[in-house]
Amino acid sequence: GMFPLQDICKAVHILSVFYPDHKECRLVADKLWFGIIDQSKSMTNEDIVAVFTTLPHLTKSRNMILKMLEEKAAESWQQFKTGDVVEILRVLQELKYDRISQGFMRMLSGWLAVNIHTVTEQEMLAIVYSFLQLEYMDTALVTALEKIIKKKGCQIMEFDLICTICSFCLAMRIRSPTILEGVGQYFIEHHQSLTVPQVTAIAGIFGHLDFHPANGFKFWELLELVLDLKFSQFPPVDIINLLVSFIYIEKFPINFTNKLFNPFFLDRLHSQSEDLVAISRQQLKLYDTTMKLECRGYEGPFLPKDTNYRMINTDNRVTRTASKLLDPMADVVGDISRLGKSVVLSSLPLHPLYIVDLMVYPTHAASLLRFGFLTNNSNNVAVLVLTPEHYDRTGEHLVGSQAMRVRQLTIMGFKVMCVNMQMANKLMMHPKKLREYLQKLYTDACNTKK
Repeated sequence: GMFPLQDICKAVHILSVFYPDHKECRLVADKLWFGIIDQSKSMTNEDIVAVFTTLPHLTKSRNMILKMLEEKAAESWQQFKTGDVVEILRVLQELKYDRISQGFMRMLSGWLAVNIHTVTEQEMLAIVYSFLQLEYMDTALVTALEKIIKKKGCQIMEFDLICTICSFCLAMRIRSPTILEGVGQYFIEHHQSLTVPQVTAIAGIFGHLDFHPANGFKFWELLELVLDLKFSQFPPVDIINLLVSFIYIEKFPINFTNKLFNPFFLDRLHSQSEDLVAISRQQLKLYDTTMKLECRGYEGPFLPKDTNYRMINTDNRVTRTASKLLDPMADVVGDISRLGKSVVLSSLPLHPLYIVDLMVYPTHAASLLRFGFLTNNSNNVAVLVLTPEHYDRTGEHLVGSQAMRVRQLTIMGFKVMCVNMQMANKLMMHPKKLREYLQKLYTDACNTKK
């Protein structure tokens, strides 16, 4: 306790690179923890930030010092400067996220809500990026982002701020009309100045969140112009994902078909890394199939059918829930032999969107047949088990890919029954309520007019 707190923090930073062995650096730096705790009562905000920067260099004492810092910061958070908050968030990204209390994160988003009018665009970019990396979101944060878009909108000069807000909304499934309408307008105003990664971040959000931009005609016209002009500059995986996201909201990019199924583009596709090639091929197959299913005038399919047997990644939570629903659904439909689990649709690519979690067949005999594209499916009920990630953050709207899945099953003639996985799992403890819930969904699905 003989040294000022700022000097102790400097000593920790020096020790963190003093020895060739990184582990030894941390062990020695850790021995200074007592000096920090000893002076915690008289800490200023400047001291709090200085001690925060030492956390990545500590080991055993880190949790104790982090708790102490959270308590001290809670007492004086209103006095923090923007630079302090940016620095704290930067340090938190270097730590394991699960050690940071939700209360402390709420305090930081609360600080932003109060001080938003004093934060510059560059500082805001750093703050939003940090929250994105920490995968943290709350209502105060969404309100703050809505305020920025409402107040500044098209006057924002930092393009990356808009792109990071889009990435944040996409990652956290924030379907905010205020933000999305503002972003659409921003693209219309600034489309000529945006780089390829910026166009990717902005243009993809609408399809993924199942939201039609305001002033849609102008938006899509300009976007098509930009994509046409810069097509060869987009990484193949990005342009395919982007075009598929437009199909989610029934904006069919038919003018780009010749550019996709072109030897030059397919060569570029296969020169990507192995994992990106796999994603690109699966998404290109999805493009080919969905365009054939939904877009008049599409001359495909251009890709051959899958002939080799492949494994497909499925969500274990969905598979488990579907298994648990077999018996209660058998009660609803009257015969377990009319049910099929994880049914792969015929004449369609092996893709998670074309696997029906539970299929209700009209008879046991029908369950032995295959259904899908070009079959009469009108007597079948396709039961989809939807996870929280299949909805936006409010749980009210399906994300784009799932909205398209429901739409396409309906186009193929299936009656569609959507089961909310969280709701179904809650009701597992109350069989009678679960049966009533499923019965209502099943009746509604059967009575849906085409």
